[in-house]
Amino acid sequence: MSTILIRFAELGLKSERVRSRFLKQLADDIEESLLDAKIEHIMDVKRSRVFIETDQFEGASPILRRVPGIYSFSQVEMASSEKEELMKALSVFGAPRIKKGMTYGLKVRRTGNHPYSSQEIAIDGGGAVIAHLVEGDADVDLKKPDIWVEVEIRDSIAYIFDSRVKGLGGMPASSQGKVIQYLPPPDEMDERRSILSFILMRRRGCKVIPVTNSEDVEFWGSQLKSNSIGGGKAPFILEGKDLKDGLEDAVSKLKVWGAVFPSGPGEEGLYPVLHSEGAAISQFYPTIAMDLDQVQGWIDKLN
Repeated sequence: MSTILIRFAELGLKSERVRSRFLKQLADDIEESLLDAKIEHIMDVKRSRVFIETDQFEGASPILRRVPGIYSFSQVEMASSEKEELMKALSVFGAPRIKKGMTYGLKVRRTGNHPYSSQEIAIDGGGAVIAHLVEGDADVDLKKPDIWVEVEIRDSIAYIFDSRVKGLGGMPASSQGKVIQYLPPPDEMDERRSILSFILMRRRGCKVIPVTNSEDVEFWGSQLKSNSIGGGKAPFILEGKDLKDGLEDAVSKLKVWGAVFPSGPGEEGLYPVLHSEGAAISQFYPTIAMDLDQVQGWIDKLN
């Protein structure tokens, strides 16, 4: 059974009350995503971390990378925070990972009351992780080592790891409300703009409901599934005498507060201004300032 330590960033800037509410939303999103993927797990939610135990790390990893609100996560090994036991654990951890001729560094983060400082653990732990080597076989490099060994000490438990998987970041989905995103005919606009717009709005904490014309549902359903977004559901089908009428109908039926469009530079007026109950609704154009190279760069970064 592996333990996964999940970190978040923007949530930590919120008040205690708001953070508690958003953290619950994040935990619910993680739970739903893993259950949908049939990943068996046990989750434990702390004030500033979420922990998951599972024997399906390889399956869980790509799922967690797509959950808005997760900044990064690591597969960790657990040990007692008692110093002698921690040093033993670091020796065991370092033996298969640090070889002769490699450079290494040790990072320590500590929360709680302990009879030692973080610097003390960093110094002594630096020797422990290379206890299996002869002196001089491996060198410390605190700028760009071959391997970083990290220790996060939280009260009575220490978590040891050597890698971080980058997440989507941002805020938990639905924490900032619900919007629709129009998916145009595939020959009208490069689909990458639509995919990136979808990802960026989810990253900002919106629940994004894809909407499109009936003849394009199959295409966009396949695109959303292959890019692991949209929850595996087919887009909402627009109805109405024209695009404006269809989108305003969707806004009313789906009870959203905004609409997203995949426009590029110079395409500000491509789509109609929408109204609901006589008032204009918020409209978003996440890729309006990006050329296609920048769009692809963002997709590569977020994937």
